[in-house]
Amino acid sequence: MKTILFTFIGFLFITSTNAQDLIVTISNDSISCKIDEIYNDHIYFNLVHKKEIKSSLLPLNRVSYYEYGFYNPKSIPQNEVAEVKKLPKFRFAFNGGMSYRLSPADNSLGPQLQNHFEALKLGYLLGANASFFFNDIFGVGVRYSYTKASHEEHFPGGEVISDVVKINYVGPSFVSRFRNGADNAFVLGGGFGYMNYVNNNSMTGYYPINISGETLGLNLSACYDFNVSSILSVGIQLDLILGSLTTVQVEENGNVQTIELPNGAAEGLDRIDLTIALVLHQ
Repeated sequence: MKTILFTFIGFLFITSTNAQDLIVTISNDSISCKIDEIYNDHIYFNLVHKKEIKSSLLPLNRVSYYEYGFYNPKSIPQNEVAEVKKLPKFRFAFNGGMSYRLSPADNSLGPQLQNHFEALKLGYLLGANASFFFNDIFGVGVRYSYTKASHEEHFPGGEVISDVVKINYVGPSFVSRFRNGADNAFVLGGGFGYMNYVNNNSMTGYYPINISGETLGLNLSACYDFNVSSILSVGIQLDLILGSLTTVQVEENGNVQTIELPNGAAEGLDRIDLTIALVLHQ
């Protein structure tokens, strides 16, 4: 009997209070409740469910908006939905930074050649991507990146070897976005794309050599967008690109030949990119 009486009194307290609070989740669900407190990155609240008082909580990163005393539920029609600020539909990003290839240098090479190819692993990157979101979470897009690395090694006796390596990647992607706070967001992406590899090599006493190839690559990306204004964010982006060449075209002194690389000797294009992104959204 005491339990029933307590529940009834609590029910009257919540439903008859003039100022009801509002919580809106990132999935656009509106919760009419009484907010108890906000503590340790969670929001604690009470609400009436099936004529019973329920205590609940939500992590703040699942809440897009909350307001004390937002409305009196008795005065609002059941079909009226609170307006929620949505994340932009379009996201355009331009990024630049460094790129590092993961494939190890051939251990059978001499120390200087190993040093040369190790130096070619590190280069710079420029890229861009555009995404369209169907809702706050899911979307599709397209991305492009260009990397360049170069190094020149000098040997005793005056010989010099030089390589300039350029890699292009372009392809579609599936994108997921997760709001963190009011406007910041994690953006994750993945997809397959076209990779193009070009190495311009020169060595003292020999004709310059152009080595090229193309393959299918896999791109996985993660970016955190820090909101700056209604149309601008700054992001920190990490990409993993996977791909390898089993066939290359070698051009020397006007002659071109196609070479099938033996098993275990594929040209690895795997790399990690770390960049800063300038993000425009609308």
